[in-house]
Amino acid sequence: MKVLISLLGLAPGVVTGAYYALYNGWGVEKPVRVNKVVTLGTSEMGVTRFEEEIAREFTRWHREKGKSPVQYDKTCRLRINAEDVNDEKSISQFQAQLIELLQTYQDDEVYLVVAGGRKSMAALAATAVQVYGRSVKGMYHLYIDKDLEEDGSSSRFWLIDSQRRQLVMRPPANRCWLVQIPFFFIQENGELELRGEVNENLVEAIENRLERLDEKGREKYWDYVFEAKVAEYLRDKRYKGYEYDKVYFNYKHPRLLRKLEIDVYAEFSHERFEKCLVVECKLRHIDNPDDKPIDVGAVNQVIRRLKAFRDSLAAEVEAQGRELRLEGWVVCNAGTVDPDAWQKAQENGIKLFQARLPGRWRGRARDWQIVGLEEIHRPKRR
Repeated sequence: MKVLISLLGLAPGVVTGAYYALYNGWGVEKPVRVNKVVTLGTSEMGVTRFEEEIAREFTRWHREKGKSPVQYDKTCRLRINAEDVNDEKSISQFQAQLIELLQTYQDDEVYLVVAGGRKSMAALAATAVQVYGRSVKGMYHLYIDKDLEEDGSSSRFWLIDSQRRQLVMRPPANRCWLVQIPFFFIQENGELELRGEVNENLVEAIENRLERLDEKGREKYWDYVFEAKVAEYLRDKRYKGYEYDKVYFNYKHPRLLRKLEIDVYAEFSHERFEKCLVVECKLRHIDNPDDKPIDVGAVNQVIRRLKAFRDSLAAEVEAQGRELRLEGWVVCNAGTVDPDAWQKAQENGIKLFQARLPGRWRGRARDWQIVGLEEIHRPKRR
């Protein structure tokens, strides 16, 4: 079973917004069809009314769209016996309730949203998942546009008209998305498992704990470093024919309707056109990278992101009297390509590159650079 656990304060749109973001894949790699929603809040006055509004919205969703019903009955509406989480007793109650909740669903697929409720509740939840979050596939904050967030607060929600209230409870795609919060889960053997992706805030912590991370966590770290090195190589304009003036990595474009993460992104603005580059980076962690060639999945990732750019930006750029020019690359330390991937890349104008790395790239990240970036003009035989 797929379960959404959301902290609940006096903003019901956080819970339903998180459900719709998972359902539609707003801020997550793939859509998640949640079967059950569980909320955990305080006994503050007004919480019951907001719980009922959440239940009504899920009922409307089921009836209007013909979707499978979402379980959010009274057994899913949990609270602690305190109006706030601000002293030793209420903190202890909240911790115990959350731990019990995580243990109840330890054999399910859990998605934890910490955007609702008090800040102290989010901090306590982030600590609890490190030890009890075996089944937690992702922990998230929910971004909602400022005006919807304000209308969804307890001071305004019941004052706005029903149409506006509906928009708060069911926000559109470009005004609501999930932001993943990475965390370390402590396994029984003492190894650290990294849930979520590496970001700049975690890099130093990971560097100091590489020997304690499990193999998958170490690979995530080096994948992140590889993206940074590719961006650095392009930023230094060492690739022949390079035409971009801004380069980012591990990036989400602010104007993209679907906030898809882009490994490396570059752009060049001109009075006649807007040029955007989307790069998918694939680091092979084996001794002979050519044994694991570039596959069609990497090419498809680029194609999907280019389509998202066309859908989100083309009309805006053209309205300015400019042309939107899109370019897609796959960069890998392997020089081999599966035939299907090669064919798909050729059909869609995707360039494939081999990044040549120094022999001892698994040492300290700061000590190496990409040696060269060479376009793959035909599949190599393994």
